[in-house]
Amino acid sequence: MNQLAQECTINWVHKALEKNIDLGFEGSLESVTLLGDAINLTEMLNNLIDNAILYTQEGGHYGQRQ
Repeated sequence: MNQLAQECTINWVHKALEKNIDLGFEGSLESVTLLGDAINLTEMLNNLIDNAILYTQEGGHYGQRQ
């Protein structure tokens, strides 16, 4: 799951940078394995990241505590 999530995040960095959003990835130190369809998991992660970028104000830090 870490690898899949990291790959999805990397694909959205350019879109985040267009809005001056700091998008990063902090994976788990432990290996996480899921039984599931990689295509559907990728689509789910892409939707989550897309929404985070879409609904975060320019220059925002989505999900970070201040």
